[in-house]
Amino acid sequence: MTSYYAGLDVGDTETAVCVTDAAATVLFEGRLRSDAKTVASCLRPYKKMLQGVGIETGATASRLYKQLWRQRYPMICLDAFHAHSALRAQRNKTDRADAKGLALLLCRGMYREAHVKSDEALAVRFLLNARATLVRRSLDIRLTILSAAKLFGFTTDLKGKRVQRIQWSRRARSATASDAANALLRSEHMLAAEVKAIDAMLAKMARSDPVCRRLMTMPGVGVLTALTFKAAIDDPARFQSSRTVGAHFGLTTRRHQSGAIDIGGRISKRGDSRVRQALYLAAAAMLAKSKKESRLRNWGLALRERHGFRFAAVACARRMAVILHRMWVTETDFDPAR
Repeated sequence: MTSYYAGLDVGDTETAVCVTDAAATVLFEGRLRSDAKTVASCLRPYKKMLQGVGIETGATASRLYKQLWRQRYPMICLDAFHAHSALRAQRNKTDRADAKGLALLLCRGMYREAHVKSDEALAVRFLLNARATLVRRSLDIRLTILSAAKLFGFTTDLKGKRVQRIQWSRRARSATASDAANALLRSEHMLAAEVKAIDAMLAKMARSDPVCRRLMTMPGVGVLTALTFKAAIDDPARFQSSRTVGAHFGLTTRRHQSGAIDIGGRISKRGDSRVRQALYLAAAAMLAKSKKESRLRNWGLALRERHGFRFAAVACARRMAVILHRMWVTETDFDPAR
């Protein structure tokens, strides 16, 4: 039976589709609406012989992938970074050429498959992103108020949510500035209330999740770190070894080797930056605030004496990612102090 392969270059409104056979002969090319029903009707004549439908990672692609997978199409999600490197040799960068390139990558087996996160993990990530956005905006408002205090002579009490005027050269200008500052304080108070509500939701989710409760037994790991790590991993079985988790989140050093040249650099910073940040903060808390003795903390403190705090925190964050994954997949009790 002849094997067919399809490539989908997904956009917000339109999707480029290309279907080829095993000999890389183009059977169909076109542009369709980015709708699962429309794409499925286009691929239906080739469905019985389709061996793979390639789609790159992305926000819109995730939704289309799941909808077509439910209709029993052999969906394959390609790593966008790897696919981009493979498609750079094209003379022209167009949606049509990208769709054809994705189909050819499937045809020749030259691709790296990426994991598509579950709806539950995406919902947790969205909640964490919403909290981070509110915290950033609240910080921006606080900094704006503090800068106004220097310009106009405010005395600010952010905890008590009050603004007082000291001395004013012009009454009209002072009144306008005070009204603006009060408006900012009211906005900051509303944002703080929303952040507090989201924190309560996240704490409830972490307490009701046995995996998060187990991860939080690690010194330095709290609600936000546990939920961020769990949502990013989603399926721990997709890692054949726990040692690869640190590299997945960009916490291992870059390396360039060619002949006699072998250069090692700083960490790669590949993968999810929010997970990397959460692990770094958890490692820093373990080194600076935790009083519980553990092999990881003692190792990190020794690194701090030799190389400094930031170096030790990054190294502990990498090891912490490995240990957390191992705690997740190990059925028997795992002691993080070992």
